[in-house]
Amino acid sequence: MFKKILMASMLTAGVSIPLMAQAVSDLSLLNCTNKPSTVVTNNGGCSDTLPDGKGVTPPNPYYPSCSGTPAWVVPASDVNTACKTSKNNTCVADVYMTNNCSKSGSKIAQIDLDLSSGKITVVSIYDNNYHIDGGTWYVKITDNGNVAKSKA
Repeated sequence: MFKKILMASMLTAGVSIPLMAQAVSDLSLLNCTNKPSTVVTNNGGCSDTLPDGKGVTPPNPYYPSCSGTPAWVVPASDVNTACKTSKNNTCVADVYMTNNCSKSGSKIAQIDLDLSSGKITVVSIYDNNYHIDGGTWYVKITDNGNVAKSKA
């Protein structure tokens, strides 16, 4: 009996350790452009399929200013859904300035999200009309028409 309990405890610990290593949090997005944004994660589906419309970041209502614009929050559960096929704990996201990914626009950038730390790294910018800044569980997109330009 003791061996069964010990084995069950070890199995439970073995299952919970990988889950704890991937402590995903809510992701805050600040879209300071006049276009919606979406992402394709890990060469999978478009974020527009996430529940409650959280996968489509709306255009900035105060454009071209970004002052007063609230961050769009994608819940951790949706981040987990979008990044479920991640390798090496990194979620690769191709960014589109459309409400449906590549169906009506070109990829403007690629960013990586470290699912352990929440650090966002801008890998490539494909459209120099846009700028992306990444923080911890935070992304800011601006464009050349925005008064509050970000760093390139």
